[in-house]
Amino acid sequence: MNNKHEAEIMKLMRDKFPRFPIFDVFRDFVSWVTLSIRQPLEWQNAEGIENRMQELCRKYNEKERRTMTEMYALLVEAMEYAVRFGEYADILSRIFQGLEIHSKTAGQFFTPWSVAYASARIAFEPERAKREIAEKGYISAYEPTVGGGTMILALAQVMQEAGFEPQKHLLIYATDIDYRCACMAYIHTSLYCLPGVIRHGNELSQEIFGTWFTPIYVFDLWIARDRFLRGHRDGAKTENAGGAEETPARAGGAEQERIREEIRQLSSNWLCRVCHKASMTQAVCRRYGGSICMKHCKECEYHQPMFWHCLYKTKGAARNEAMESHLHSCGKG
Repeated sequence: MNNKHEAEIMKLMRDKFPRFPIFDVFRDFVSWVTLSIRQPLEWQNAEGIENRMQELCRKYNEKERRTMTEMYALLVEAMEYAVRFGEYADILSRIFQGLEIHSKTAGQFFTPWSVAYASARIAFEPERAKREIAEKGYISAYEPTVGGGTMILALAQVMQEAGFEPQKHLLIYATDIDYRCACMAYIHTSLYCLPGVIRHGNELSQEIFGTWFTPIYVFDLWIARDRFLRGHRDGAKTENAGGAEETPARAGGAEQERIREEIRQLSSNWLCRVCHKASMTQAVCRRYGGSICMKHCKECEYHQPMFWHCLYKTKGAARNEAMESHLHSCGKG
């Protein structure tokens, strides 16, 4: 299903960035959105990710940066629009091909939704899925050339139509050698609240350049249930913003349990704490102590739209008061 938000995003990309090739604009946009989602999840890498985001922002002027945030908001609205019709639409792949920036010489073409949906209907076996879910709590899907995520999104939709909850019963592993595609797949799975491990890498040579976990994978503590990664998590490597990999320092036992308990409490109720409606595109908000629709972030004085950051801290009321005073003095309150 096409919707007006996709057309608006493509128009903004074509009209508002005359100084840059549209290929670069799209890459920077999906990279920036991916980094903004990853930053609060990767405590060890947060500073490096922010530095990378600052580099991207310095490339564009103030007006262009605001257009980037507008495109992000339109993307969220496009996905919410699709969800209202019961679809897990591959929004970014349609934009990518609509802009005609895919690599035709490399044979890069995205699977049409109708083909992906038909393949998922054929491959998915409800009875087998029920047995697997009864045995280990979920089924897993692996896509070595994920593109924008069309195949895994089609599977999620078929599961939902069959009465399953993909947010609880589907664990996704996906890889792509194209950084833009890995970003698109990560954005889709993250904003549709699908648990997954998305990797930027080459499946043929087994070279992995980055491994990213979706928010619901972190918030619902899938690492404790993920049989594939559980045995490797002590030696796992994560990508830092510069592209190199390093073994992260792990939090101590008490601190790690505190973080887990906080996340467990915040994400236990997926009804928005502001409008009290269920939404598949949500953020976990420490200020309200639970999940809220992402659209409410834009209305909050602690929201930094340029990077889509939350400046609110649960500890230190004085810091929050100082930040609020600063925002008001800047005319943002």
